[in-house]
Amino acid sequence: MKKIGLVGGLSPESTILYYNHIVKKYYEIKGDYNFPEIIIYSLSFGKFSEMVKHGNAAKEILKALEALKKAGADFAIITANTPHIFFDEIAAKATLPIISIIDATVEEAKKNGLKKLLLLGTIFTMESEYFRSQYEKNGLEIIVPSKEERKIVNEIIFRELAKGSIREESRKKLIEIINRYSVDAIVLACTELPLILDEEHVGKKLLNTATIHAEKALMHALEK
Repeated sequence: MKKIGLVGGLSPESTILYYNHIVKKYYEIKGDYNFPEIIIYSLSFGKFSEMVKHGNAAKEILKALEALKKAGADFAIITANTPHIFFDEIAAKATLPIISIIDATVEEAKKNGLKKLLLLGTIFTMESEYFRSQYEKNGLEIIVPSKEERKIVNEIIFRELAKGSIREESRKKLIEIINRYSVDAIVLACTELPLILDEEHVGKKLLNTATIHAEKALMHALEK
């Protein structure tokens, strides 16, 4: 079984979610305790967020990937959506194979026959031309919230969810935004959003990028 490398810390909450989901999904599939070996390199969330603003975050991810390779990982995943803005640069320079969260989510959307998607995430993700282009080149239509709505979503992510704080008032705000759009599904393109939103609350199809990505990593680890 391949060893999984997690570039974590972006935020710590999502890193925990990934780890737990990989282990639980393995047990669901196999029914034993021979879980895949998982190596985590936890980056500084604050430092990385500043580097994203200045457009030089790729080198921090590359540093983490090199450390994971030296620790014995066979491949890696980056446990957050926003760093994937730099995915092409990272993949071109990395010496460790990486599975993209966007590719995994696109595959899931197409498998479910979804066409029109509302993208929720950080400001960086929602306003990224790269994210939009990766979905659209696969025949998927991406809708992003208005400027004011993007600000609300971003503040909930950074001021609350990244710290593990779940507020009912914020959940209601997110659901209000979602209900303004007629789409096939909502892409939770921030790995903290599943902490506050699920299909029971929303009443619409959700693409949980964190669990989709984690399961893709597990399946790859199990491949012979």
